[in-house]
Amino acid sequence: MLTWSSTNATSCSASGAWSGTKATSGSQSTGALTSFTTFALACTGSGGTASASATATVSIKGVSLAALAASMQPGQWATLDTININPTLMNTGGASGYITGDSESIKWDPVTRQLFFLGEDHGPGGQRFVSYSESTSTWQILPQTSWMLVFSHGYDHKALDVANRYLYVRGSYLDRSTYRYQIDNKVWEQLQDNNVLEYVSCCGGWDYFPEMNGVVWFQGGEVASGSTSYGGLFLRDNSTGSWRRLGSRATYVSGTYNNFAEYNPIHKVVIFGGGNGSRNLYKLDSGGGVTSLGLAPVDLGNRAGVVTIDPVSGNYLVLSNTNNSFHSYDVASNTWHLLPTAPIFQPIVNNLSTFGVVATPVSTYGVTLFVQCASSNCVVRLYKHQGG
Repeated sequence: MLTWSSTNATSCSASGAWSGTKATSGSQSTGALTSFTTFALACTGSGGTASASATATVSIKGVSLAALAASMQPGQWATLDTININPTLMNTGGASGYITGDSESIKWDPVTRQLFFLGEDHGPGGQRFVSYSESTSTWQILPQTSWMLVFSHGYDHKALDVANRYLYVRGSYLDRSTYRYQIDNKVWEQLQDNNVLEYVSCCGGWDYFPEMNGVVWFQGGEVASGSTSYGGLFLRDNSTGSWRRLGSRATYVSGTYNNFAEYNPIHKVVIFGGGNGSRNLYKLDSGGGVTSLGLAPVDLGNRAGVVTIDPVSGNYLVLSNTNNSFHSYDVASNTWHLLPTAPIFQPIVNNLSTFGVVATPVSTYGVTLFVQCASSNCVVRLYKHQGG
């Protein structure tokens, strides 16, 4: 049911999936929908014209990820029907009922065409390591290890090395430990702790940087107090197996917790920063150089929203709790563009409209995939970016 209203308008005109003159307020059923559909309305008065649009997404059972992505047009959203998603991601016995809260990223492996996620609900006993397989369109709970019992939430503590077949995760939200999962052999191993991190704090940003041959870890709230540095930017170098600091101490100003780091396969950089109350943004290049990108127009970081990638254009895509906005960001020109509202926001926990949403680029099919869990249901949504 479409419902609309206007103020100081004398006429309205419909376009998109409907047409003709409409009353200045009213409601109308769309009828049965079988595909992604956009409805637009422009209302005119003595002061000018204002426009609004609404999008409807439709879940079509039995359509594969590949087929659905191929059917989408630039700028479209679509819902992917998957098997066993609620039993896998929900019913944890915790406070929210699902494991994707306080998280930002899920990882797509283009070799096996699987999704991997490790997260935890609020409350004890809700940890799960899970996967989704495109071949069967099915989610499953994977075996748990003993160290996962002290794991807490997913945050942005995951990194995927596709070439060497490793998924890296931070062992706990509040320690220096690192573990990695050999995807093909299905074996976990513990790696050297990040002992270069002098003061342990929560909720940093992780991603894998292939050109730097290692995992990037950004821990926010970086200040120096005497000989101790709180936070910083670090790299686990695969060639040495050890962690080292990138850049100078107390250089990258950001929020203390809930930071993010996101690798860009098109531009070969990692952007990082954000965190509680922060819009500071930085770029790490493959030579180890860091550039300040200034302030973003919206809050950034794990609890502020979701930062992900369009795998075709290389534009970053930012879902933000700031005004429930959806932006694209071109890191090459350092420019932001406001996109049409994403059909994924809803106030769930503490008015955080992106709580329970995690995302990943799916380079195999040129779309970005979002998993959204709310109080009673989880869904998978695809977005095909239109560029800009």
